[in-house]
This record gives sequence, C-alpha cells and structure tokens, in this order.
Amino acid sequence: MSSSTNYSNCAVSIRSVLLAIRVLLAVALVFALLYRAPFPRIAAAFRTALTSPRMLSAGLLLVGLALLAGAIRWYVLLRAQKLVVSVSDTIRYFFSGQFFNVFLPGGCGGDLIRMYWVVRRSSGSRTRAVGTVILDRVLGLYLYIAAACLFIGLAGVLDLPGVPPPITRVAALSLLGISLAVWIIVLLRPVRFQGAFADSPGSGDARWARLIRALAQSASLYLHRPAALLGALGLSAANFALQASACLCFSHSLNLPASTLQVIAAFAAATLIGAVPVTPGAIGMREGTYVLLLQQAGVSASGALALGLLMYLAGAFWGLPGVLVFVTEPTRSPRELAHRARTVLQEDPLPPGDPGQC
Repeated sequence: MSSSTNYSNCAVSIRSVLLAIRVLLAVALVFALLYRAPFPRIAAAFRTALTSPRMLSAGLLLVGLALLAGAIRWYVLLRAQKLVVSVSDTIRYFFSGQFFNVFLPGGCGGDLIRMYWVVRRSSGSRTRAVGTVILDRVLGLYLYIAAACLFIGLAGVLDLPGVPPPITRVAALSLLGISLAVWIIVLLRPVRFQGAFADSPGSGDARWARLIRALAQSASLYLHRPAALLGALGLSAANFALQASACLCFSHSLNLPASTLQVIAAFAAATLIGAVPVTPGAIGMREGTYVLLLQQAGVSASGALALGLLMYLAGAFWGLPGVLVFVTEPTRSPRELAHRARTVLQEDPLPPGDPGQC
C-alpha cells in the first residue's frame, strides 16, 4: 500500500473520530440544557409565545428580510468581481445554502454549496468565485463581533459567570479595537495590505500553501474597491439590525424580563458561537449561550432556551425555499449535491494560468 493511500486512510479515520466527538458533545449539551430546562417548562414558554401571534409573525418576517439582505450583500460582492450571476440566481443559491446549514448541518455547510453554485455558473475565475463567499461570511460576522464587544465591553449589559467584570470588558474592548484597526488599514492602506498577501518564496506546491495563497489573493482583490466593501458592510448592518429586531420580537412574545440591550448582546454572542462548528450545526452551543448569558439578566433557563429555539426555527423556516433549487437542477438528493460540491471544490482552487485577477 502506498504512502499516499495510508495518508488518505489516516485522514479519513481522524475525520471520523472528530465527527464522533462533535456528535457526542452535541448530545451532552442537549441533555445538559434539558436538565436545566425540562420539556414541560419549554412547552409552557412556547404556549406563552403563542399568545402573541403578531410578535411571532413580525419576528419571522424580520428573519426572512435579514436573510434577503445577506443575499444582496453577496450579490454586491459578486458584482464587484465582475462575476456574472443574476440577482435571482444569487438569492436562490443563498437560500439553498441556508437549507444546507439548517437541515444538513453535519453533512455539508451552506458556504460550500454556495461556492459550488457560483463556480459552476459564473464565467470568472474560481478564486474570485470562492473568495466572494468567504468574504461574505467574514463581513456578515463582523457586525456581530462589534455588537457583542460594544454591549458586553462598553455598556457592560451582560457579565460572564465566574469572570470578573473588568476582565470581561477589557477583553471585549481590546478585541473591538483590534478588529477596527484591521478594517482601517484595509480601507486606507490597500496597497500596503495587499503586499502582505504576496506569495512567500519557498512555499512549494503543497495544497495547503496553494489554498492559502488563493484565498489571500481573492481577499486582496477587494482592497481597491472600498465602495463595494462599504456597501457590503452597510448590508451587514441591515442584516444585524433585522435579526436583532426579530430576536426582540420573540423575547417580547415570551415575556422575558431582560432589557433590549441584554437581549441584543446575548443574540450577538450566540450567533458568533453558532458560527464555530464545535458541534454539528452548532447544536447546543447557540442555545447554551442564550441560557448562560440571559440567566445573568434574570431570565429562566426555559425562557432563554425557548428564545434560542425560536430564532433557530425561524431560520429553518426560511431555509425551506432552498429546496426549490432541486426543481431546476438534475440532482436526486441534497446528499448528492453535497458530494458534487466537495468533488468540484477539492480541485486546485487556483489552477495554472488563473491568477485570480480581474
């Protein structure tokens, strides 16, 4: 057996072990949450929410509008790279990614699916196509980082249990300052920043090295397009405001005693935690963050968990339109589409003769 085959088998074994660990952690978190908030209490919280159908409907609508703002943000990034994808196709691909994020969290990420669609349909380079998805995710998360740092660090609306408040606030404000400094350098000194992305000598032809260079070059393509970046940041702000408003609507429907800033801070932190794939689909991580933070504001574990579940269910509802992609595509199942996406994107992201330039 060749060394490459041994390496491949070892990599598969490691991935299987890591997946098993992630699943076990998710199960443990779910049991821990249900121990603190038993089913009868969660059901009672949902019955309370059902007495406010207008608030529930408003929250559901706001989540849909927030996702639409995210799709338009991606379209702005695609247009900036002169990638020919229509608005309708961009929205369709975006919501197909939402479908995969919600309903197949352990199988294939929605970002991978979006990369696959735009690589297939656009006539531009693969580097630019993949880079739009990555930058879209980074810009989308930045507003959540800033909000969590501001509300927890500056306003001090929530404290972490067991951590002295001054340490929490200094750490949050430091993270906010560093992130702002990076954005200022990117927008005001694009040439100097782009130089940091130059190919390093002696990096060889290792796949990881080519991948890092491809992604770095893709990100650097936007440094001379501040209008596109600022427009995308504006849409990220709209996305955050709509999602936060939806969370407030759900909080009011549940009659939670937390203040507006406390709910927004918990929502921002839970969204950030949910973006880290420690468990499949961040199951238990997101909801646990709501419970951990909102209990400091006097919210019961069942109420905080119900709020997290309502936000998740709203995202799941708007993931359903993503299934329409299978009406127009020759795929038998989402699993088949996920397999195709992996196959296409495992190829060299920066093929010879494709420097990723406009």
